[in-house]
Amino acid sequence: MSKAFKNESLTFFKYYFLKLKIINKMNNILKVVFTLSVIMQLTTNCQAQLSPINFEATGYGANWTWRSFENTTNLPPQIVANPTTTGINSSTNVIKMTTLATGKPWAGFESLHPGSVPPGPSDIGVFTLNASNAIVKLMVYKSVISDVGVKFATASGASTGELKKPNTLINQWEELTFDFTSQIGNPNNSNIDQIIIFPDFNARTTDNDCYIDNITLGTGTSVQNINVKFAVQNVDSLPVYVFGNWNNWSNFPGNPMVLNITTGNYEATMPLSSASTIEYLFVNGNQTKETLNSVWTCTNGNAQYTNRLATLGINDTTLCNQWESCLSCAPLSIDAINGDDFTITFNPDFIRINSTKISSFDQLEIFDLTGRKIQNQLKINTNENIKSRLIANNIYIIHLKKENKNFKTKTLIK
Repeated sequence: MSKAFKNESLTFFKYYFLKLKIINKMNNILKVVFTLSVIMQLTTNCQAQLSPINFEATGYGANWTWRSFENTTNLPPQIVANPTTTGINSSTNVIKMTTLATGKPWAGFESLHPGSVPPGPSDIGVFTLNASNAIVKLMVYKSVISDVGVKFATASGASTGELKKPNTLINQWEELTFDFTSQIGNPNNSNIDQIIIFPDFNARTTDNDCYIDNITLGTGTSVQNINVKFAVQNVDSLPVYVFGNWNNWSNFPGNPMVLNITTGNYEATMPLSSASTIEYLFVNGNQTKETLNSVWTCTNGNAQYTNRLATLGINDTTLCNQWESCLSCAPLSIDAINGDDFTITFNPDFIRINSTKISSFDQLEIFDLTGRKIQNQLKINTNENIKSRLIANNIYIIHLKKENKNFKTKTLIK
C-alpha cells in the first residue's frame, strides 16, 4: 500500500466516523427536544383552574395575592369576616373591596399572574375555557344595585372581555351566574391564568362596600359550610379554647369553649367549609396549647408543629376528644358510682361526703355554670368535713371521680 493511499484512507475513515458522531449527537438532541415537548404537552394538559374560591384558610383565595385597579388609591381588597351568616351564605370569610366615588366605574380587583405589575405566578392556575368550567357563579353582598362583572385574562393580557349582571338584592347575599359558553373556542380563552372581578360596575357618587364569596367555575354548586362542634374532656385548667387554621392561626388563644352541663364537655360550634381538611388544637386556661405526639393517628404527623387533623364531610359533625389524647370523648357514667351509696352535704361553710360503703374518692371538682372551676380537692375521705368555697344561692356542677369511674350532678347551695 502506498503512503499516499494510506493517508487518503485514514482521512476518509476519520471523516466517516466524525460524520457518524455528528449524526448521533443530532439524534440525541432531537430525542431531548421530543421528550421535552411531550413533557410540556402533558404539563399543559394537566393544568386546571383552582375552584371554588371561598377565601377560607382551608380553601382557595385566602392566601392569594389580590390587586385592585382604577380605584384611586388602589388599596388591595381584604379577606374579612362574613358581614352576615344568615341566608344563603354561612361561610366564615369573604373578600371585601370598597369602590370609591372617585374611582372609575370599572374599578375592580384581580388575581396575581405573570402579566401583573409586579408579575408573579398564577394563583388561579392555567386553564382553557370549556364546557366544564364556562358557568361561573359567585355570591355578592352590597348596599347598592349595580352591575357585577367577571372577566378572564391570559399572561399576555388577552381576553374576550367581561360579562356583567346586576344584583337584585341589597344588604343580603345573592348568587349570580355568568355563562361563558358562547366564548368557548375563542383563542383568547386558551391558557387563561387570571380572574378579574368588577364588584360595582357603575358611576358612583358614594363609596360602596362590596363583598364577594364562593366563586365557582363549572356546573357544580357553590361551596357550602357545615356546623362543626368541637368538644374536649378532661382539660387541666380553665377557660378552654379551640384554635385552628380556619383563621390562619391568627386569633390565639382561639374560640372560647363553653361547658355543656349535660355532657360535661367544653364545646364550641362554628361554620367551616364542607369537604375540607382542618388542623386545630385545644388551648387551656394558662393559654398553653395541648401537647400531642406527631405519631398519633389524629395528628398531622408534623414533629415540629403537631396539630390535630380532621377531614370534614358535607354534613354537620362533632369532633370530641380528650385533652392531649386521640381518645374520643367518653360519656360520663352517672351510674358508675352509685349515688345510693353516699350522700353529699353542701353549704357555704363545708362539704361532706357521707358513706358507709365508700371510704374515699380520688377527686372532687366543683364548677359554676360558666364553667369556672371553683374548687378542686384530691383524695377526699368520706365522713369528714371539707372547707367550702361555695356561695349561697348559686347552682354548681359536682364531679366526683374514683379510679376510672365518674359521678356528676348539679346542686343549689342555699
